[in-house]
Amino acid sequence: GRQAQGGHGRHAHVGVEELTELVATAAVGFELTETVGAYAELIGSTGADGDSPDVAILGLGATYAVTSNLQFDAGTNIGLSRDADDIGLFSGVTLRF
Repeated sequence: GRQAQGGHGRHAHVGVEELTELVATAAVGFELTETVGAYAELIGSTGADGDSPDVAILGLGATYAVTSNLQFDAGTNIGLSRDADDIGLFSGVTLRF
């Protein structure tokens, strides 16, 4: 199929102090058609300093590959732990160049 591959990461800066977050993910994806896909992802994160809360999230989403270099995605993140947001919607675009 024409599914583009991508990834994401996060970082934060507060003044001159850098915050570090440890993140682990496990994902499974399915190609439904040549251009449409779906995926589920488990995400866990914690602050490297030990003071940040542990967060667990289930991400569910769909992708649409317009071309082999352009893909749109949308989905929801569902909080599995007390410190995670209950639910969040997202959309994005991946452009390979």
